[in-house]
Amino acid sequence: MIILNRNLIHTSKYILKLDRINSKLCVFEQLANEEIRKYYSLKSDYKLDGFAGFSLIKEFSCIFGGSKTPSPEGIFCILDKSHDEYVSSYYGDEPVKFFGYFVIFEDYFIHSGLYTREADKTDFEAESKDKQIGANDSSTHGCIRVSKSDLLWLLNNIEIGTIVIL
Repeated sequence: MIILNRNLIHTSKYILKLDRINSKLCVFEQLANEEIRKYYSLKSDYKLDGFAGFSLIKEFSCIFGGSKTPSPEGIFCILDKSHDEYVSSYYGDEPVKFFGYFVIFEDYFIHSGLYTREADKTDFEAESKDKQIGANDSSTHGCIRVSKSDLLWLLNNIEIGTIVIL
């Protein structure tokens, strides 16, 4: 359960939270105010109008930044999202590509697995192994990487403005 001041919440009914210990990207959904009272003993006349409670509904396995290239820590909001491809030069000497992403802070993303620059959307949809790279990585250069199916769920359900707790 997460409780936040309602002034922090934009329009989304979800919150994303990185669980660094278990390597999970957790999705919390907003509860009705009455639900908060089930989790906490509150005075019956205590008004919850200024607060919103969130309950864990999904966990996605992920990898994130390592010790030399950590993921940022803090509370962010989704700044942008796209189903399109993105070319990044942060992986190594050769640029890489991923398909579908959320921008969470400057050049830090939640995104799919990595592909060669020559890959196209068909390779992503077919999960073409010959154009994938970094499949055995244990950490990223700061981004949060999730599976194709998990990314598609996120893209279909998570909106710009959603809070991300890293």
